[in-house]
Amino acid sequence: MFFRREITALLVLGAAIIACASTGPIISANPDASLANGNAYLQQGVPLLFEYHRLTTGDSRQRFAYPQRNYSFRGASKRFISSVDGLHYGLDGNLHIGAFSTYNHTDDDSVLPGGYGGISASGYIDSLDFDFNAALYVERHDIENLPTADRQETDWVLWDHSDSDVINYKRMQGHFGLNYAWLRLEMGRDALHWGPGFYNNLALNRQAVPYGYFSVDLVFGPLRVISFYSKLEIDSIGSKIHSDGRRHLYGHRYELALGNATFGMSEIQVIYNNNNPWLLVPIFPQFIEKGNYTERSNNGTLAFDANYRLFRFARVYGEFYLEDLDSPMAVIENEYLNSQWALMFGTQIAHDFTIARQKVELGSVLEYARVDQRVYTHYEPNEGQIANAGYPLGHPLGPNSQSVDWMVYSRLNEAFFVGLRSNWSWKGSVYGSDINCKWEPGKNKKKDFLGGAKMDYTLVPSLAYYSDFWSVSGSLTLFNDLEYQFGLTVHI
Repeated sequence: MFFRREITALLVLGAAIIACASTGPIISANPDASLANGNAYLQQGVPLLFEYHRLTTGDSRQRFAYPQRNYSFRGASKRFISSVDGLHYGLDGNLHIGAFSTYNHTDDDSVLPGGYGGISASGYIDSLDFDFNAALYVERHDIENLPTADRQETDWVLWDHSDSDVINYKRMQGHFGLNYAWLRLEMGRDALHWGPGFYNNLALNRQAVPYGYFSVDLVFGPLRVISFYSKLEIDSIGSKIHSDGRRHLYGHRYELALGNATFGMSEIQVIYNNNNPWLLVPIFPQFIEKGNYTERSNNGTLAFDANYRLFRFARVYGEFYLEDLDSPMAVIENEYLNSQWALMFGTQIAHDFTIARQKVELGSVLEYARVDQRVYTHYEPNEGQIANAGYPLGHPLGPNSQSVDWMVYSRLNEAFFVGLRSNWSWKGSVYGSDINCKWEPGKNKKKDFLGGAKMDYTLVPSLAYYSDFWSVSGSLTLFNDLEYQFGLTVHI
């Protein structure tokens, strides 16, 4: 059954790509050089992947905190532009109507059919700008009450007394910003992504469940300083189980971009049932201020990352994340649970060339990540965890995990995308593997890194085509998981 579905999806995908291949590339214009995923069933992360590709092959300063201000936004696409009494403004927007189908062999669940409709828009009025993407989804499942593809909650579930479950939910991401020469004030809903990694950033990762935030972004030549605040959800979106608790998140990032080298430090602090707004001030070091709180009401981390570009052809980078520290020697010995840390390093190779007057972008990303036991956890379940709606803000596998990701990708004329991703992952099952595990004293408790884990391997080929009027995307997940996804969108 699975392979019959698989072949059908490939045939439909190929036909759709051929049908729309003559419409020309889509031009995306947002005031944020952001993650801009928008649709859970179109390829996630492609805009960010080629933003990193551009940084690798170019000579501009490399800054690794997204979303970030897009300085070419106003001239990037055709839009309605006018001026009234010296007040300049512009507006651009599209309606989107789409259909999709998925199948997951592990759950023996399919979405057939599924559909969505929504709107995306961006614009500016002098120093103000905005963008948003909102959509309503309807899916018909074979299995009742399974989580959605993007790990967010459904608004409501309608069981129609048949062999399938019909669900309806809404999604929105967007940003609203005020710009000055060296300052951007922003309110938005997104998942922030800090650091030079694509898949495995440890402090804040684009694969987290999106959250609302307010940020202050300062740029002084090579120095960038970001401070932000967010109120996080403790349980899944819409749950009332822990509605009496409040989880607040503050973060600072200090980044120095010097030619081919970039050095960054990220600090984030989660406060449970407490809130002190002065933590938004970037000159207040959170790792020092943390000591002024009751230990059980806050959870803080530090992460250091570095990136270096080689010959406009490659980047090498890494990140070290430290959450709990009794002494430097405890980290070096790495024997007991009184120190929790994580490590990521990777490389991206990229090159652009022309074949028969067609622009070809070709590249590869290879990353390794190791996340220690009890990272992102706290004392009591569902309190000060570094998580939103039950999922980590950092590495998506959470504590006591290890992963290797290798992707080879290419894009033709900024429109036709093809990628092949291999993933090797390990997730432990012993104490300290669950993000909501209860704290136990760790000074005399030895680590059992990846205890109970087995290796999972997946291979994911994917195709996508983006045009002014059509977007089509499909992927297969093979080996450990057997799954396909296919989506087709019309832009009006």
